[in-house]
Amino acid sequence: METINIIYFGVLSEICAKSTEELDFTGTLDELQNLLIQKYPDLASQHFQYSLNQEISSLSDSVKPGDEVALLPPFTGG
Repeated sequence: METINIIYFGVLSEICAKSTEELDFTGTLDELQNLLIQKYPDLASQHFQYSLNQEISSLSDSVKPGDEVALLPPFTGG
């Protein structure tokens, strides 16, 4: 199976109504983003970064089976 694990943080988990999910996917983060926006249209209006296997990644990075992808909204500190 070509499964990846996706983790949603903060407001993104509220938009998707879940904190994690598994998807059958291979391709780039850009292709994954397009798929997720089709599935969850409200993501299109959000600003967030991707983490691929716990490293901040760019949309051109490839996602392989078994990878962990996290969607990270802007964080504030104090």
